[in-house]
Amino acid sequence: MAALNTPQADLVESLPGVFHNWQGIASPADAGEVSFGLETVELSRWQMDLPPNYQEADNLLAESEAQVRSTNQALEQAPSRLDRFITDLGSHRAGPLSFDLPSETTAALPPAESELLSWLEAAQPEPVSFSLPAFPRKDLLDAGAQVQQVLAGMLQQVLYLAWVETHIGERTLARTVVNWGGDSDSVWNPALLPEEISLHRRSLGLAVVSRLALLRLVMTITQGAAKISVLIAAPGANLLALPAAWKFVNRLLVEIEAYKSTLSKAQEI
Repeated sequence: MAALNTPQADLVESLPGVFHNWQGIASPADAGEVSFGLETVELSRWQMDLPPNYQEADNLLAESEAQVRSTNQALEQAPSRLDRFITDLGSHRAGPLSFDLPSETTAALPPAESELLSWLEAAQPEPVSFSLPAFPRKDLLDAGAQVQQVLAGMLQQVLYLAWVETHIGERTLARTVVNWGGDSDSVWNPALLPEEISLHRRSLGLAVVSRLALLRLVMTITQGAAKISVLIAAPGANLLALPAAWKFVNRLLVEIEAYKSTLSKAQEI
């Protein structure tokens, strides 16, 4: 339950690094002389900054591609994991404001479910009296508002045309505009080597799949929050449930990364 009032920037930083390449909303005019005739259109901007060493650039792209795959794996698991947890919790609910899970059950919960249970217990308000309604803690509501704002910003990223740039060292390799149907229009540096063309194409493909993963992430969190909200007996339950869903999904991401790291080390032995 630490850091309930996490700043919005910290929430974004908690996402896998590949999603940090989305730089916000920009105008084509921001890129200088190349605007594809879209000077008045706003676009979501992806910028991939690669190291000047080709092998290091290849490694960074491979790492980013793996992060998108891991994110999609976590998002595949999230709905069923959450449904199982809610079903089990419902069978042990002691009343509208409390849960009564056996200690052995609580001890056996995976980290994602254990953190979610702690959040739910904290979110249940203490009734002031029999005649007055119970209200949630302000810090939990503030956390919900922060997550809501971050999700709105993420959703905005996927609703605009995409402007994709790839840099290697201090050079710009290419710029591409991707429309909603997936068609693209690119401007290339005329002096590019074949290896550099390949790097931008990979960066472009990464931008497309990460954008879809970002949309899926927003949908999974908001749908998860809707399920969690029915467990919270307080005004503003939908808002309170957003941080819980965010933490749950992000914990699944950490679990998958930890599993892959353990598997990789085992294969090296």
